[in-house]
Amino acid sequence: MCRIPLRALPNCQIKLKARKSRFLPYFCEISGYKQKPQTFAEHLRKRRLDLGLLQREVAEKLGVHVATYRGWETFDAIPIKATMSKVIQFLGYDPSELSARDRD
Repeated sequence: MCRIPLRALPNCQIKLKARKSRFLPYFCEISGYKQKPQTFAEHLRKRRLDLGLLQREVAEKLGVHVATYRGWETFDAIPIKATMSKVIQFLGYDPSELSARDRD
């Protein structure tokens, strides 16, 4: 078998532009997405992905900086009491009440 090195498009002048899809196909596996979330971060991520929103869009809805919201989704931080009411409204429930019920 002969192997010849090929250069893939060495002088290509074409630039492809496309917007990233906001919605993933049903067959895509999303890392960190659980059907039954157990942590605060998992509750936020599940709700955001179910609505097909970007982190930036949720941060704008909640009135926080995108880095702050990103921290909530990655376990680095939790919202202060003043913001927690907006988060509960976004989720539609209080995740701390659910986790307390599950421990009983």
